[in-house]
Amino acid sequence: MEKIKELVCLCEQIASDYGDDASWFKQPASDEMISNWENKHNVFIPETYKEWLSFTNEAQIRNSLAHFYGPDKFVMNSGDLPEDLIVIADLIGDGEQLCFSKITRNFVWVDHGELEIIDDFGAVLSEIIRMLKPKSCLSPEMKELLMNMVKNNSQDKKRNNGNERNNR
Repeated sequence: MEKIKELVCLCEQIASDYGDDASWFKQPASDEMISNWENKHNVFIPETYKEWLSFTNEAQIRNSLAHFYGPDKFVMNSGDLPEDLIVIADLIGDGEQLCFSKITRNFVWVDHGELEIIDDFGAVLSEIIRMLKPKSCLSPEMKELLMNMVKNNSQDKKRNNGNERNNR
């Protein structure tokens, strides 16, 4: 629930930049709605997504950054995805999707045919939160890689300048 609170807070902070309707959260899904969907489709929704649904049945984050669905809007048997995947969100606004597997109940981030398996919905929320934060949009790994590249480039230039002086 802490990630949900942080997400809502960030959405409120960016409202002046993106508009009041850029992010919204509908009423929670009822336990009855969730269990009816599970019984009808003989599929169990992952527990961490049920927690999200107990907060909101549908949500939009920063326009097209993320649009999360409730059970009544889940997409099953999407022709371009493996049969066991159920689409529960559109992400980034460029065709990426978030699904969960009927079989493993893992989450799967589908990025233009590439599948990334994610164990917990909290990891998805963490990534959305990272993208919403006003500071660098680079992940810690990418930031470290970039800083190492800059450092190595700077060292190479110093070395080259030293070699030029020695050659004179």
